[in-house]
Amino acid sequence: MASNNDSYRISKSRTRSSGQQLASFESGMRTDPYLNGAEQTGIGHSWGLANVTSSEVAGARYDKVISLAGAGMLPDWEPRPTTEYSNLYYDDVLIHGQGATNLFTNRGVVWDGNNPIHRDEFDQYFYRGPDDDELDGAINSVEEGNIIMDNHSLIATDSEDNLKALNNMLKIVGR
Repeated sequence: MASNNDSYRISKSRTRSSGQQLASFESGMRTDPYLNGAEQTGIGHSWGLANVTSSEVAGARYDKVISLAGAGMLPDWEPRPTTEYSNLYYDDVLIHGQGATNLFTNRGVVWDGNNPIHRDEFDQYFYRGPDDDELDGAINSVEEGNIIMDNHSLIATDSEDNLKALNNMLKIVGR
């Protein structure tokens, strides 16, 4: 059975590999004569943000990076000074995990605390989910657990409940 540390090490390895692939794709787009002048925006939901930011580690250059309840970044990720970073999220299961601290390492349990919610480079945009009134701060029931799970998926949908976030994403991409 793999420990959390083993799982994190495997996850980092896979993240680097996928980031290199995405960086190659992004580089190709920058060399295409029809696309090289276009603004490049990387958008990642949950673990997908790790893919986008690891592509930055591998050399990708984005004008904007948008995190949709993004999980985290590799330890050697550095924000690019010319990139605009945004984090859009609801009260969700990942946010609860990102707020937890590993008692042995005194770091966050999700990506060692290197998350968009904890990084000043990311402009933060918090939204209330349709059932947030049923949450009381502590997740003490299956129903509350379901709400924060649903909220994690909601940010990446075209649901009417997510229209405020979608409209804000359009403004971020369009500016």
